[in-house]
Formats: sequence, structure tokens, C-alpha cells
Amino acid sequence: MAYEFNNSLHWDLVVRQSYEAIFLPVPEGSRPKWRPIPDISRVLDSRIIQIGTNCNHAKPWWSWGGNASMRLLTLPSSTSEYAAAVEAETKKCKLFSLTLMIFPDLGVSSYLLNLEVPYYFKQFSCEIWKYSGPMDDTTVEINVSPSTNQ
Repeated sequence: MAYEFNNSLHWDLVVRQSYEAIFLPVPEGSRPKWRPIPDISRVLDSRIIQIGTNCNHAKPWWSWGGNASMRLLTLPSSTSEYAAAVEAETKKCKLFSLTLMIFPDLGVSSYLLNLEVPYYFKQFSCEIWKYSGPMDDTTVEINVSPSTNQ
């Protein structure tokens, strides 16, 4: 493969943002309640991405930073009762680091990336980067025949 992941010029920032849960009023002395941070969705044109996640109140042993899903913007029929966001593949994001994700090549020019934030996060920040470098993932077969020299 001729990917150039180590070349920073081949990575384009899609989003870098922090999110806060909305705290709900509760009677004094009750446990706090909040409305979970909604999913983060972006239309992307690269199946190779990096996602970094952070939560400033995370316990040291937490490692899950959410799920990233590739959703195709298509339907099998105009009579379908479902939204035009067909779930193609889901991958886990590591908390406190960038996670490289390579989604399958399904022959589409763009797709919806959906980042599901864990419901118990009260604060969440993320970076999403898309790869724009060489995508030559063809393999070259080399046929080596035994020498016929005598």
C-alpha cells in the first residue's frame, strides 16, 4: 500500500470542538441529572480518518471514547420507512488518544460519519481528521519462475 499516514500535509481537520451536557433541574439533595451530549455527525469523503476523544472528568481506567459509524446516504427503495443513513460499519474510539480508522471501500463518494458520545460523559471534546493523501491500495503480483538456465 502506498499510504502516507506520516505526512501531516495529508490530514485535513474536519472538526475540533468541545461539548457540554445540559444539566437538568433536580430537587436539592438529589443526584444530578443531565441530558446526554448528542451524536456528532459529519459528511465525509475519505474512508480513512483519525478520531481523538477526551473527557475531562473521566476516571483513569476509562478507555472507551465512543463509537464511530460509517453510514451510507442511501436507501434500498423510496418506500423504505427508515432514514437514509444505512449503518455500514462501527468502530470503537479510544479515550485520550487518536484512533486510526479505515472503513471499507464501498464505492461511495461520501458517507455520514456518526460519532456516538457515551451517555455518562458530562463534557466531551473531539478532533476528527480525514486522510487526503495517496490512496493506492492496489497490490502488485510478482510471478517468479524457476530459472531454466543449465
